Formats: sequence, C-alpha cells, structure tokens
Amino acid sequence: MSVPLFLRFYTGLAAAAAPIMWLTLEIRKRKGMENPARVAEKWGYANSARPDGQLIWFHAASVGESLALLTLFRRLHARHPDLTILLTTSTFSSEKALQNNALPPNVIHQYAPVETPSAMARFLSHWHPDALIIAEVDMWPIMMNRTAARNIPIHMINATLTQKSVERRQRAAKSYAYLISLVDKILVQDLISIERFVKLGAARSRIEVMGVLKSASDPLPDQLDERLTLESLLANRPRWLAAATREDEDHLMIDAHVQARQSIPDLLLILAPRQTTQADTSEAEARKQFEHVARRSRGELLDVNTQVYIADTIGEMGLWYRLCKVAFLGHSLAIDDRPMLGKNPFEALQLDCVVVHGPSVSHFQESYSRLLESGAALQIDSVTALAQAVVDLQTPSQRQPYLTAAHSLVDTNMQPLENAIGAIDAIVAAQADG
Repeated sequence: MSVPLFLRFYTGLAAAAAPIMWLTLEIRKRKGMENPARVAEKWGYANSARPDGQLIWFHAASVGESLALLTLFRRLHARHPDLTILLTTSTFSSEKALQNNALPPNVIHQYAPVETPSAMARFLSHWHPDALIIAEVDMWPIMMNRTAARNIPIHMINATLTQKSVERRQRAAKSYAYLISLVDKILVQDLISIERFVKLGAARSRIEVMGVLKSASDPLPDQLDERLTLESLLANRPRWLAAATREDEDHLMIDAHVQARQSIPDLLLILAPRQTTQADTSEAEARKQFEHVARRSRGELLDVNTQVYIADTIGEMGLWYRLCKVAFLGHSLAIDDRPMLGKNPFEALQLDCVVVHGPSVSHFQESYSRLLESGAALQIDSVTALAQAVVDLQTPSQRQPYLTAAHSLVDTNMQPLENAIGAIDAIVAAQADG
C-alpha cells in the first residue's frame, strides 16, 4: 500500500514546522514544563550509548501507559537477562513518575523524538531497535512509517479503542488504514476492540485478545517511612481518597465530603487529581467549603485540623492507596451528559482499598463489569450516594465483602501479563533466528 497523500503532506508539514517545534520546546523548558537536561532527546540525540545485543523499543504516551509496563519489564528481565528494553515516553510527568518507580536494570528511558523526519532518523540510527512495541494506541505517522521503512517489525499491546476514537480516526480512513497495515500484530484488551480495529482497516488475522495489562501489574511501590509518618499523624482518623479525578469532578468530591462529614465530623479527604496542573482548581474548590486545606506540593503538613489534603504530586499513588481504606476512582461521574472514561481499578484493589466509582467507565468497561458481577467494587451515581458510601465503608465489616471478592479476582487476573510475555518471547526468538 502506497503512502496516502495526506500522510505525505503531514510529513512535509512536520519537517517545515521543526523551527516552531523547537521554539515551543524552548518556551516549555523555560516555564519548567520540560527537563532542560533532556530536551535534546526529543530531537533524537541520545544521552547514552546503545548496548550490544537485542534491543526492543517500547513506546508509551505518558504516565499510566508507562507504569503499566513495569511489571512486564521485570518479568522479561528475569526471562531474557541480556535483552535491553528502550522505553520512550513524551511527557515530563512520565519522567517524574518513572523516577519514583525504580526501572528494572535492563530498561533505558528516553524521550520519544518529536514528529519530524530528521529527529526520527537520528533516533533510529542511534538505537537500531530490533522491534517497536506500542503500548495502547499512540500511533504517530512518522514514527511508524520510518520504523517500518527500516524493516523493523511493529506490534501493539494492551490496545483499545473507544467508539468515539474510531469515528474520529475514520475521518482520515485511508491514512489510518495505511498506518494499521504497518503493524504486524495487535494485542487488544477486549473482544469489542477487535471489531473497532477491523473498522480502521486492520486484518482480523493479526489481532488477538490479551486482556487488560494494567489489571495484571505488581502493586504500586510503597514509601514506608513516609507512610509511617503520615499514619502517625493521622492515628485512627477516618479518611477517604478521591483518586485521578478530572478538574470538573473536584467540586463533586468536595460536595460529597461536606455531606459525609455531617455523619463523621473528623473525616479527612485526600484529593489526588489526575493532573497535578489542576491542583490550583482543586484547592480553590476545597476552600469554598473548608478552612483547613493543605497541599502536598508545598510541603504543608497534615494535622488534626486538616479537612482536605491535596495530594498534587506524581508517582505516589501507592502511598495514598495504602493510607486509605476507601477510594473513589475519578473520571467516572458523568457531568452535563459528557461521558467519562474511567480509571484502572486494580491498583487500588491490590492494596486492600475498596473501589467506589461512577457509571461512566468506557475505557475499562470489561474490568468494571467483572468487579460488579463479583461484588468487588461499588458503583454510585450521585454525590449523595458517594457520601453515603464513604460513611458506610469506614466500618471494617462493611468493607470486608468487597475486599474478599477483590482478592479472589486479583489472584486470577494475571493472564494478560502471560499473554504479553508470550508475544514478546516470540519476537525475541524471531529476531534471534533472523
């Protein structure tokens, strides 16, 4: 299949726009939105030599996608100790998160090159990857086209598509059909994703269901000293976590907290927004209702008077899930009929935190359906229902049935990881034979 006209135009435009991209990165660097020491990586200039031997390149867009791969990397290191994994991400927040979650010794992290032919050429010429594996569906035309042109096989794992994303991509149907044709194997999260990839032009014979990789990850890392300090400050104080909330959900969390404190006056809310950049809004919403609000990024300490604690840091969710016995997982309460996408519930379940969520969880629909069927999570549909759930679940006897069901589900949920390992084993073997 020849390169569609639109993709040729895109490539030429990207090359011409390189000076604008450079200026944008310089502005972001000066604003503290990029790491000055590593911006050159985005232009394909590596900060380390390529190790000898096989090297597989994994690309993940940002924090969630990259952290979901860490368990897989640890397993691969045990099976293939001489294999090097090159992990690329695009965001400063992903670098910070990876710093807080120790990378296995066989993993090198680099920033993904910007979408220009010259940056991608420098990157590929330096690293010479034996294969590219894209986590989820972060398809960049120049990345994929130039990689395939060097006869480097491309695979996707943990891939999923919403109906909305399919409809959006079908506006450029020929371009996406071409990009999909470059992918040798697509491992999707669920059966419905098979049909959605086929609509985009993927050959059904190249698609397999692997399950949700995030559901088969190791527990998030602990920060034992910090946790013990916070537990000492909190003592037995009742508390709940609002995790990965969207900016327009924060006022709902505050309203629920107001209602819940009518039954439990000393209840503490730990609010961990999805994006740390929304913390100012989170704090403003909290201060509309509460006087004693503290922010972690400013080093403000919890004390007996703190009513809302804004956990606006990166890579500490393992700490918050361990501190709280109840967590509402954000991005799941529809607002003004706008659909939400849901967030990974298994990180909380693995750490004995009861999951409460709203009804809008399209990115994790299969996972949440299993949780609800087994009684391992609680779905609510309003602020009042959330407040009541937070109050009820402060009682150990109320939490126990959910935890028992969750333990059983988590213990049997490692198959997606095994499927991913099997696929990568085959790639390693094929490259060794080649």
